[in-house]
Amino acid sequence: MLKTISVGETRRAARRHNFMIRATMARQGADYAGRLRDLSSLGAKIELDAQPADALARGESVTVEIRGIGR
Repeated sequence: MLKTISVGETRRAARRHNFMIRATMARQGADYAGRLRDLSSLGAKIELDAQPADALARGESVTVEIRGIGR
């Protein structure tokens, strides 16, 4: 069950929701396990268990599979 908590920052362009749910991020053929920490219509914050060899660039597209929900 997901329980969202609204983040009340007014300077954000989009409303964010805090989560703590297992997720897998995929990019360029590699998968990285971690946790989805927050989500909005403009992006997401994902905390990975291990750091990728090369850093993600702001705006880079990734696929996220959320546990119990899907891609």
